[in-house]
Amino acid sequence: MATILDEVRTTEGDKPFLSDPFLDWAEGEGVPITEDFGIHLPDMEVKPWARYGCNGGFAHLKGRGDWLSVFVLELAPGGNTEPQQHMFEEVVYCLSGNGSTQIELLDGTKHSFEWGRGSLFALPLNAKYQHFNGSGQEPARLSSTNNMPMIMNVFHDYDFVFNNQTRFPSREGTADYYAGEGLFIPKRPGRHMWETNFVPDLATFELQKWEARGAGGSNIM
Repeated sequence: MATILDEVRTTEGDKPFLSDPFLDWAEGEGVPITEDFGIHLPDMEVKPWARYGCNGGFAHLKGRGDWLSVFVLELAPGGNTEPQQHMFEEVVYCLSGNGSTQIELLDGTKHSFEWGRGSLFALPLNAKYQHFNGSGQEPARLSSTNNMPMIMNVFHDYDFVFNNQTRFPSREGTADYYAGEGLFIPKRPGRHMWETNFVPDLATFELQKWEARGAGGSNIM
């Protein structure tokens, strides 16, 4: 079904009018794009994604705006992704399976950690990384929430996004941040924060009391 954006896209010679660099890029990646108000990521359609070297697909939620996007990667049993590096922020959640991720910072420092269903981790901005499936029998499925649309639509330059050697030391974290440790930053109920790169299991992560939310209420940011 045509969208409003499709209807207003016109060309003047070979110059696009009101084009969306992110959507153009996503459509050219050759993987499924699922769009709906709600999407069940564990069984969303995926197909081979050459860039990542595994199956993948985009999850476009209606009303999402042009700031954030979600895509899913599915690693075959015993498989892995191609090494990646990019200028957009990315937080990854493990939907199923187990495996590991290796990160290499631009100064050569390496970090690795193992994840399983319910794990959440943040990849340092513009660091090299690679995901590995730890099972030889079952696939592993990861969900990435990222600000790729904002970055692509601001710079309009894919080479800048994927082939940039700028280092961001303040985003790299410390070794213990990749081992499930972190820093508790007290604010006030409902606003307490935990700073880290890796949470082994969100289901068992300790929350802080937030009584204003209701009896037994708790949270952490």
